Formats: sequence, structure tokens, C-alpha cells
Amino acid sequence: MKTVFEPGRDIPVMKETDVLVVGGGPSGLMAAMAAVEDGLNVTLIESRSFLGGNMTIGLPILGFLGQKGNQIIKGLPQKLIDRLKAVQASSEHRPCPLHMSLTLVEPEAVKTVALEMLVESKVDLLFYTFFAGVVMDGDELKGVIVESKAGRQVILAKTVIDCSGDA
Repeated sequence: MKTVFEPGRDIPVMKETDVLVVGGGPSGLMAAMAAVEDGLNVTLIESRSFLGGNMTIGLPILGFLGQKGNQIIKGLPQKLIDRLKAVQASSEHRPCPLHMSLTLVEPEAVKTVALEMLVESKVDLLFYTFFAGVVMDGDELKGVIVESKAGRQVILAKTVIDCSGDA
């Protein structure tokens, strides 16, 4: 395999934040909103032009009920479902003999409602922004290197939450 040498370079720091969430799928949405609820400054990077991850590009079926039919998932995920129900874009939580429960969501509505919720929460959203590497100081993670149309940049963060699905 041929290789090309990439010389070392200084990378500009785009921003500093309390919490950086990598990935805007279901786990990234919840992580970002939970961090905001704790009073933290939150930035979320997403490689696509929309939020929702597998709820929008995969199988839009969620599970909220346990083996006894009782609701075991509440909080922020339920708030998302409530917002989706308000626009007729989610089913009720239904028992299922195969998977314990099914909650169906409409993928396009997830994109819109998730965006509304994060904007309302004051999460700084960066779309078309790709995770490219980490910034370390010894054993301590200090931030991430990202790639976007603006080029290669750094986001420094006190906490980084990997919700990319590729960890």
C-alpha cells in the first residue's frame, strides 16, 4: 500500500465548551439535553445534516416497557415521545410478545422535533462536522479534532461523550 506523509501542523481551536457530545442519534440527543439540565454549556457535533441517527435512517422502533408491561424508560426519552405524539408522529407504547414492547416513531418528524428540542435547550449544534481524532494531555482527554467545510479544527471540552456508535 502506498502512503503519503502528512506534515505536522498547528490546528486552530474552534471553541471551548463544558460538554462535547459526538453524535446526534438517540443517545447523543439524551446526553446533550441531560447535560444542559445540569446547567452545562453543551456542543453537539453530527456528521449528517440532521439529528436522530437510527431513529431516522434505521428501524424507527423503540422499546419503553419491561417484561411485566410496566414502563421502565421515562425522563428525557419520554419527553421526546410526548413531543412526537403532539404532532401525531409516535404510537403509544405497545406490548409485544417478541420484543417486550414497541413504540413506533415517524422518522422525518424525529428530525424536526429533535432539532426543536436541542435548539430550545440552547445546545450548540454543528452539522456536517466529523470526528477526526482526540486532543490528549498525557492520559487526560482535552478535546477532539474535527473536520468540516471550515477545515480541520479543535473543540476543547471538559467532558467528551462519545455517542457516535463507532467507539
